[in-house]
Amino acid sequence: KTGWCLEPHDLVVSKTIAGREKDLLFLEGAARHGLVERDRLLDRLEETEVDDARRKLTSARFRSAFQGRKD
Repeated sequence: KTGWCLEPHDLVVSKTIAGREKDLLFLEGAARHGLVERDRLLDRLEETEVDDARRKLTSARFRSAFQGRKD
């Protein structure tokens, strides 16, 4: 049997791009509990194939989730 596990930053990037309410709550929780780092999310987003409008929206969501936090 094979188990596949996504790296947390990759998972959060893909969920935030999807942008469903449950995905945005996941982002908030991951940020709040220190499971992901903002700068690493932004780096992974730059490596992801996505249109410019969605990239800009996703980047803003990352920044918002980390507002007032060290990461």
